[in-house]
Amino acid sequence: MAESVVFVVVNHNGAAVLGECVESILAQRHGPHPIVVVDNHSDDHSADGLAGKYPEVEVVSLERNTGYARANNVGIERALRRRPGFIALVNNDVVLSGDWLDSLLRFAGDQRYDCVQSVITRTGAEREIDSLGIAVSPQLHIYDRGHGLALDERGASGPIFGPCFAAALFRAGMVARLAEAGWFLDERLVSFYEDVDCCFRAHLAGFRAGLLYRPLCRHRRSFTADRIPRSKYYYIGRNYFHVLGRYFPGRAILKNAGRIAWRRGVFWARTVRHPALFLAFLGGSLAGLAALPGRRSAARRAARGDGGAAARLWQRIRDGHYG
Repeated sequence: MAESVVFVVVNHNGAAVLGECVESILAQRHGPHPIVVVDNHSDDHSADGLAGKYPEVEVVSLERNTGYARANNVGIERALRRRPGFIALVNNDVVLSGDWLDSLLRFAGDQRYDCVQSVITRTGAEREIDSLGIAVSPQLHIYDRGHGLALDERGASGPIFGPCFAAALFRAGMVARLAEAGWFLDERLVSFYEDVDCCFRAHLAGFRAGLLYRPLCRHRRSFTADRIPRSKYYYIGRNYFHVLGRYFPGRAILKNAGRIAWRRGVFWARTVRHPALFLAFLGGSLAGLAALPGRRSAARRAARGDGGAAARLWQRIRDGHYG
């Protein structure tokens, strides 16, 4: 393909998965393409020797585990220096098919999307969907579309709220514009919901996302996060309320408060047999709720200056376009 692409892969203790991920990127048709591997202070030596083994790979080693958002921003900054046409974010627990990149470049060009993904299936069950993209329901439920469902041969490609960042392709111009405010992914979120936050900002800036309904990659979900479970549950608890307060109208939050509490409770119930995780999720949720008034004030100030983009986006969510 004529378009130049740089891949960014964040790694933390991924010795069991990183090699297969990198090799699947290098095996893309019309490649190989440069890869920036940002190692989030692994202690399993998983990124050691990659740059020597593969000349296309640049390894950036961080002095501490900074979280998913910061590590991706570091990689994106390095990628943008190469002035590519596109940047691909790929988790270290993802394996791409050989035509993933060609297919998505063609799809993005034909449909004029700014960011795209293919169907992501589950490792070990390649007919089961891992994600068809980020969904946002009128009841303020944020989830992976199609997760756990069987792959439907009649499924259609089309617009989505945003791609699952486990394996997504972005126009570099979109990435650069969103990063102008200081970061592409909000580093205050550390991990979890940072992709949702980014997709909201992309919508408000006028960018479009699309799904190519072809199963072109597989994902071993939460391979890294499950190794640091207390952090995982804390940020899941906290960051949902960050997104809630920053982007949803106050009246919608109040109207759906019961549903929100029920869904949070169901998630919380998964942790009751694990006291440390139970307390982490509780602590994160309380921290998120405590910050909610400040997020609402900031959201109101931003909405006054966005020319009605926030109201139009909320109307589309309320009409069920992204659920």
